[in-house]
Amino acid sequence: MAWRDTIRTILGILGNATSLFLFLSPLKKVFGVCRSKSTEESSSWVPYLATIANCLLWVFYGAPPVHPKSYLVMIINAVGVALQLIYFLVFLIYSVPNKRRNMLKALGAVVVSFVVLVVVTLTEYHSAERRSSFVGVIAAFTCIGMYAAPVFGMKKVIETGSVEHMTLPLSIAGLVNAFVWTVYALMGFDLYVFVPNVLGFLLGMGQVYVYQKYNRTITIDD
Repeated sequence: MAWRDTIRTILGILGNATSLFLFLSPLKKVFGVCRSKSTEESSSWVPYLATIANCLLWVFYGAPPVHPKSYLVMIINAVGVALQLIYFLVFLIYSVPNKRRNMLKALGAVVVSFVVLVVVTLTEYHSAERRSSFVGVIAAFTCIGMYAAPVFGMKKVIETGSVEHMTLPLSIAGLVNAFVWTVYALMGFDLYVFVPNVLGFLLGMGQVYVYQKYNRTITIDD
């Protein structure tokens, strides 16, 4: 129905906006690396590479030969690949030589794996339905892993009673992003977008709850 497609498009645009906010969130940290010309006091480069891999899968999933009419999924994840690759390259430039070799090997492994996936999908599966099922399952699992990563941060907050390692605006943005993509998936009956995002929404609610609980506790103690 036309109204359903219109609402889904609007939700997709909103999802792109919230996803873009999340993709831009490491900018402050990356600028810090550029200023100091060192990655020693910065977090690991692994999350950027993991996000590149995740976004590549969703770019392919949203491509017309795999899942027609999912161009909004393809576009925002293409932007995500570009941004995360820039962040990764900044870490690569300012890392020590030994770390650079490991980073290049890891990036090469991601690229080769993705190329193999594309070739296998396009040669072994000859319909969009079968291709979307094959790629969708893989992409959904990687997306679940991305959403589950902050659980370790929640665990640290609970153990220490401190929310200094959590950022409430970022947690709320993740929560809203997952909610928008969940509704977007429901409007198009897209199981592979729905499952990871509904789990991401639940985990996002957990993050906000933990932040509010321990932040309130600290305020009362003060």
